[in-house]
Amino acid sequence: MRLLFILALVHRQQQRGLSGVSAWSWSLSNNNDIVSTGPQVSGHTCVASPIKSSGGSNENAKIFLFGGQLPLPSSEDSSAERTLDISGGAGAAVTSSSGRFGPPSKFQTPAEARAESERLAAAASAGRRSNDDDPPPAAAAATHDLWVYEKDKEDPSLPDWTLVPRKDQGISRPSARSHAAAAVLGHMMFLFGGYDPAAGKELGDVWTLSMKSHKWSLCQAWMPYEISNHVACAISKTKVGIFTRRGDVLVYDDDLPTPSVLERATTGEGPGELRSCACCGIPRTAADDADNAENERDMLIFGGSTGETSGFSSDAFRLDTTSWEWTKLVPKSPSNEFPPALRSASVASIGKNRCVVFGGAASNERVGAIRPSDETWLLTVDGDDANWERIAVDGPVNPEARLAASLIATTPEELVLQGGYDPTNERTFGSTPGTAGGGATWILTKRPIDHSKIAKEKAARQRKMRDAQLTEAEAAASRVSDIIAGAGSGMGFDGASLGVGGLDHVLEEVKRRIWTPLAAPPKLLKELGIQPTRGLLLYGGPGCGKTLLASRLGNMLSPFRPITVVNGPEILDKFVGSSEENLRRIFDDPPDIYDEFKRNETDGGVALGHAAVHVVVMDEFDAVARSRGGGGAGA
Repeated sequence: MRLLFILALVHRQQQRGLSGVSAWSWSLSNNNDIVSTGPQVSGHTCVASPIKSSGGSNENAKIFLFGGQLPLPSSEDSSAERTLDISGGAGAAVTSSSGRFGPPSKFQTPAEARAESERLAAAASAGRRSNDDDPPPAAAAATHDLWVYEKDKEDPSLPDWTLVPRKDQGISRPSARSHAAAAVLGHMMFLFGGYDPAAGKELGDVWTLSMKSHKWSLCQAWMPYEISNHVACAISKTKVGIFTRRGDVLVYDDDLPTPSVLERATTGEGPGELRSCACCGIPRTAADDADNAENERDMLIFGGSTGETSGFSSDAFRLDTTSWEWTKLVPKSPSNEFPPALRSASVASIGKNRCVVFGGAASNERVGAIRPSDETWLLTVDGDDANWERIAVDGPVNPEARLAASLIATTPEELVLQGGYDPTNERTFGSTPGTAGGGATWILTKRPIDHSKIAKEKAARQRKMRDAQLTEAEAAASRVSDIIAGAGSGMGFDGASLGVGGLDHVLEEVKRRIWTPLAAPPKLLKELGIQPTRGLLLYGGPGCGKTLLASRLGNMLSPFRPITVVNGPEILDKFVGSSEENLRRIFDDPPDIYDEFKRNETDGGVALGHAAVHVVVMDEFDAVARSRGGGGAGA
């Protein structure tokens, strides 16, 4: 006898536990009240110019942001596949509709890169893909805008970000690009390589920007090969260290008679061929000041990946820029918490031997996709140890999860987060503050801890959030019940209208036990103490209509999202624990609600998605629900 199981459940958001109180907290720029619009890009380059004031403080530090990838163009067809190149390599793209990366970029000459781009464009225009591994051409474009960030202490109402006019940037300037690398020597910003999505090629030029005059100059030095997705940091007052996704270490030396970028041989256990790493400079000894560019510094490399959706790394490496020997740091944590394996994370040095890491993309190899992170970590390097501490976990607001953003320290106790991309929701951050598609500039600050004040503020925030969430949840639940009621009213449960004959008595039972509680006002059910039925078991011989009935009922009870249909044998797996994992996956990852229910929602349909019913139809359920033991009893 075949059995079929139908389970209707309300998908609720799970809350992650927080690990203690942190002295660090996030806030929107300009005290959360006056929010300035900044560049809305991802995969850009960003550096800080520590312009010292007369008192020797770092208050007047400026941030220079160049290039990056612009937001995806809007499309009337919500089902159309759109692409965003976040890998920066020639011919590499991420399918933002599903969060999957395309194949890894290949190292190509400019001519090969252009030919490959033209081939892909021709295949796409013909309405086909050249093969299953070729991604469509990227729909997003890069920019060559130059922005300057500087807070006005006397008048905080003034905008923090200023777009430098093109006529003020000199006769020539870099072409539009993303995923380049940049570093600061003195008052000069050095820009290395990058990826030009319009031309479909990687770049090998080197540019300098005067942070005083805001004018560009093409440097005499060139990269040994065209490259993107690399990272760089100053390692002395005249040298910049560059780590490429080939695993090479390049050094730009401004002190040579003819400035050059040369490859440097290294020893020891290094990161290998990793792309989209995070990089910053750390002092070689405890006596060095990491903010002093005249002191020599080592390179710190964290994260990265060997593939687009696989091979993610959570390791940290230190490169001694005297002996050129790599050291793999030993991760440690007092709370036994560590960041996940990430690529495209944002990192900033905050002096001495510490840096802050935010966001990035973690791999979900099970579905071949990525998920952005919203976690903030403090990394302290002590010899060969990497001490991790999660920070900014108890603030009233926090930045949305993102990758390929910029994180820059203006002082050791204040950092600025700008831009980035969320592949899950197809958002590029940085502009249109206060809307679902934007997100303004964020400030991470460190303040002395007042435990009593924090406890009171936290309790008040929790009460406020609980009341607000309850109101939103009630409104969403009421709308869900109204639509379900409309779907099953009138002739909704008539066998003829459903196309199911001879099962009117079953339909009447389903209507009374399943549909009526779901269609009733939630407040009424709460007052009566009634809980909606969560599941229904249909049993009978082969061909009696179980599967057909379950399918029709599922569509009626779940008008917001597609139903999930699985066969019992598909869940079973020969490996221990895999069957349970397959079962959990069905309920942990429900299909998203239809776009028509998101359009007019202020929160993008989040509350409605939490309240909407998720119907799971399990056919041949007896294959899973066997009796325990082996006594030969039936299902």
